[in-house]
Amino acid sequence: MFKKMFLVLPLLVAIFSPLSVEAETSIKGVYTRLTLHQFEFDGKTVEVIEFMSFYCGACYSFGKSIPIIKGNFPEKIKWKTIPIYWGKGSPKPGEAYLLAEEVGKGEKMKKAIYRARFVEKKNIG
Repeated sequence: MFKKMFLVLPLLVAIFSPLSVEAETSIKGVYTRLTLHQFEFDGKTVEVIEFMSFYCGACYSFGKSIPIIKGNFPEKIKWKTIPIYWGKGSPKPGEAYLLAEEVGKGEKMKKAIYRARFVEKKNIG
């Protein structure tokens, strides 16, 4: 009986210990907790929100794979792009993209800005 108890007890501890650690996660520092955005999944489409910067080389590289991702799931993905910048550079490329997006030319503008920055090495600010 004691052998079974010694086998079961460590198993129970191993199963429930990650749950208690994860539930009490805290972040030290001063910050404001924002209300959570509720995402609703209708079982048909998934909303992808892409945060990107026109000054970011990794964002430029990732942008090349977006058509492949969209092509694999054409009816299942709703894609939204949000341009950001970290203070170095200019918000103007993001503003140009958002204005183009309003008239249905967002992807064309995105490609043009990335091409100017990374291929033609132009100042986009």
